[in-house]
Amino acid sequence: MDNELFQQLLYSSESDSLDFKKEQYKFEGATNIEKSKLIKDILAFANSWRRCDAYILIGVKENNGEKEVVGISEHIDDAKIQQLVNSNTNRPIDFSYQQFEYENKKIGIIYFPVMQDRPYYFKVNYKEGTKEIIRQNEVYVRRGSTTDIASPDEVAKMGNSAYAVSVNFEVQLYDNKLQKQKGEFLLVDYLFVQKPNDICDYEYVPIVPHGMFYYSDKKTNKDYYREMIDFLYKKISFFPVYISVKNTGNSNAENVRIEIIINNSDVCDILDKYQLPNDNDWPKRIISRMEMIDLKKFPVRSKNIDGVLEVSKDANSYHIETEYRHIQSGRTVYLHPFFISKNQSGKIVINGSVFSQLKPQNFSLYLDCIIDVRELTIKMIDEIDEKRQ
Repeated sequence: MDNELFQQLLYSSESDSLDFKKEQYKFEGATNIEKSKLIKDILAFANSWRRCDAYILIGVKENNGEKEVVGISEHIDDAKIQQLVNSNTNRPIDFSYQQFEYENKKIGIIYFPVMQDRPYYFKVNYKEGTKEIIRQNEVYVRRGSTTDIASPDEVAKMGNSAYAVSVNFEVQLYDNKLQKQKGEFLLVDYLFVQKPNDICDYEYVPIVPHGMFYYSDKKTNKDYYREMIDFLYKKISFFPVYISVKNTGNSNAENVRIEIIINNSDVCDILDKYQLPNDNDWPKRIISRMEMIDLKKFPVRSKNIDGVLEVSKDANSYHIETEYRHIQSGRTVYLHPFFISKNQSGKIVINGSVFSQLKPQNFSLYLDCIIDVRELTIKMIDEIDEKRQ
């Protein structure tokens, strides 16, 4: 749980996956009748018909749709709740009690992952004296914002594999120009410019009439050619790779993480979009003295935005990672592009994995590259800059 998800939940209504409790459940020193309220809620949420994770937020007052975070004075020990519930159920329920703080207020959270091995029920009668509070084999289920007892038909469906929750990912290469999925294979035809080994300084001599004194706050940029070669190399030699991910399962995928690995031997370099230059970065032959001061601002990556990539490199491979908080059933998401440079024709193998609340799903994609290699010269730089002006 983090502040962003908590705030999203505050804007949601009570349902079969969300409940708000103003006060903490009575537990330590409580009677069995008082404890039964917590037990029934846990059973009901675990058995509910839902396609996403579920939460009980304790310390949040709900009134006609309006939410107020009031907080609680004390937490319940997760281990003790687990012991009480799972020692009496037909099989262990996957849930946890989490401690959270929001605006300096204590919040209790009972969390239920979407995948549950339903149905759950007490295998013994839970009593207060001789009174039965929770009956043996009785299946509680969450309906909207209330707790109810499941019908025999519902219980039968819970145990039917045809109703099992599934998350499945279809990963494809995407042609951004054609706005079309291309499957596992894509042909790439691109230009690669080779950097020269020796690059001379740029020299500029101003024309000053005879007998006149010349002064200017501007200065020749001796690194102009070197800056232009680096600029044009990144501007020309990198081609974008777009990938789409579709959730073809019948349930929402939660906390999705996508990891991609590309061998160093397949490429020259890989950058994300923040590392590529734009037209405002075009090098200058003459710079002012103020421009000589290094005032470069490094771009800020918004890590909280779905699909933003992070590129890293080790001795053997490049690693590309991105995250999505949710990918709804049937939804397709498009990863932010990453950019590859390659100095010879050949194949690039993209191996990856998609992680969610279920087991990881692996994928492989293939780029067949036709690369035209040209050497970048000083003469070409002058011609490019002259055309630009």
